[in-house]
Amino acid sequence: MRRTCVISASAAALLSLSACGGGDEGSGGLSGGENTDPTNATYTQFTDAASTENSQLIYIAIDSGGDRTSGTAGTLDHDTFVISAGALAGLLSGDFTEIALNGGGTATLTNPSSTEYTRVFTTSGAGDPLFGVLGQRTEAVDLPNGTSSLGGRVSLSVSSGGVPYTLTGNATVTVDWDADLVDTRFFSLSGKRTDTDASVSGVGTIRIDNAALSGGTFTGGTASTTGSFEPLVSASTNGTQGALFGPNADEAGGTVVVDDTGAGDFLAIGVYTAE
Repeated sequence: MRRTCVISASAAALLSLSACGGGDEGSGGLSGGENTDPTNATYTQFTDAASTENSQLIYIAIDSGGDRTSGTAGTLDHDTFVISAGALAGLLSGDFTEIALNGGGTATLTNPSSTEYTRVFTTSGAGDPLFGVLGQRTEAVDLPNGTSSLGGRVSLSVSSGGVPYTLTGNATVTVDWDADLVDTRFFSLSGKRTDTDASVSGVGTIRIDNAALSGGTFTGGTASTTGSFEPLVSASTNGTQGALFGPNADEAGGTVVVDDTGAGDFLAIGVYTAE
């Protein structure tokens, strides 16, 4: 019961944080990786209203209970702003910040890492609310070789040693294309203690190493914490679920769940993007 309550509270806090934009705008950069021009896939920037192309969008998300979900978000017609045949089917607003969902409710879109093919989204108003990322996934034929490093932003809801936080900070995603492994690191975290409303900064770092990469998606990994965060008791956690987006995997995004409440006293739920 305690685990369920902690997850529900953390997810609710993060839903609120994500709806507000998840903190300051950030920027990252891609380094390494032997990229070539895209081959048989057409990639269109999310805000390209002049294009007559359609973009196939996927989503990776967490619901209010902390459970993961992913799938087809829909097909975006850049000419009509209609997203069809997917979980986020509806009408995209002219300023690209909201989807009026066909099933009722809305999906609010933010861009904390200034990405071109990826957005953070939060649904509200109908059904179980979701938060996560959506975007145009990189086709397998366009994935690079070598190692790539991307930087961006993360939004987290954390409970550590009984202390609840809502935090934003920097994210790095390092992809070893030859070993099929992905490392993520979340650092320079700042925000608030939600029990006292006190501001905090530099509270710690969360790492998730060796997530398994398959095609353009990755999952799992082993988590660790530093700083004032509680050390993890369990060696195995839920880790991250993410994908590479855009031509040549220029962007990444995903969700993170580090749940040590069964053996210890740490839980982190979040969403991140990087470029």
